[in-house]
Amino acid sequence: MCGGVADRGVVLLMAAKATSRPEGRPRPLGTSSENGQVQTQSWKPLHAHLVRVNDAAARSRQTRFTALFHHLDVAALERAFRRLRRKAAPGVDGVTVADYERDLESNLRALHARLQANQYRPMPVLRTYIPKADGGQRPLGLLALEDKIVQGAAAELLSALYEADFHDVSFGFRPGRSAHDALRTVSAAIISERVNWVVDVDIRNFFGSVDHAWLIRMLELRTADPRILRLVRLWLRAGVMEDGVYAETVEGTPQGAGSAHCWPTSTCTTCSTCGWRNGSGGRRGGMSASSALPTTFCCCARLGTTRRRCLPRCRNGSPSLG
Repeated sequence: MCGGVADRGVVLLMAAKATSRPEGRPRPLGTSSENGQVQTQSWKPLHAHLVRVNDAAARSRQTRFTALFHHLDVAALERAFRRLRRKAAPGVDGVTVADYERDLESNLRALHARLQANQYRPMPVLRTYIPKADGGQRPLGLLALEDKIVQGAAAELLSALYEADFHDVSFGFRPGRSAHDALRTVSAAIISERVNWVVDVDIRNFFGSVDHAWLIRMLELRTADPRILRLVRLWLRAGVMEDGVYAETVEGTPQGAGSAHCWPTSTCTTCSTCGWRNGSGGRRGGMSASSALPTTFCCCARLGTTRRRCLPRCRNGSPSLG
């Protein structure tokens, strides 16, 4: 893959939860260990201003944040830079982490000044491919180094906001959580509850077919800062460079980007929340558990009628899900 690997997202820096569990039957997640049950790790941001954002989001699910952009300061940009993989493949700019670090303080201050003056413009994403297990190829997007930095800082900020909204059964690209936790949740539900049906949903080519207008609409439910939304729109419209040829992007978001996990995770969480609240099942309908990653989720149901209602509601949750 061009002699390197893509940068990790913000939340992937957290160590994965140990997979060991006490002997006996698997136990559902979400309650305290004092009651003999395991639970996923809770997460809190480490920096005071992000803690305030997280606390405000947790106090009211209806709050729309109108002033977030000022959190993208030089310190946030430096934290995002420090999270980059030093051996990551460069984007269209050809700049590596080592190159940028030679004059790091000056570079970050200049980048911050361009952000504040609305003069920052992202570069096109360099398209490359990695092999898939089924013999096909998975497209991967390599960002220019400064785009990785700004996207990483924005993803850290928005993660503090959206962590307050995520369901306890949502696991994808979240700090302290992994696919192994999702599997344990499903296993516990099947063994300990009345489960007769398991519905496994995988959104085909999600990253490549994300509807930009719908994604912005989902973000606007919580994010009302026009400068943050402007940044997201710039990244979505940055275009793709492949074999020296530029192409506009009218849909989709590149896998491998620093913020690639944040937009689909927040969008899918909003859609699943709407579907759950609007009667996709719940306890009254025999829905015993729902374990979700950003582009795939699994529902465990007791009643066949709940199973039959599940898929149509999943499709109706967003036009982009087909």
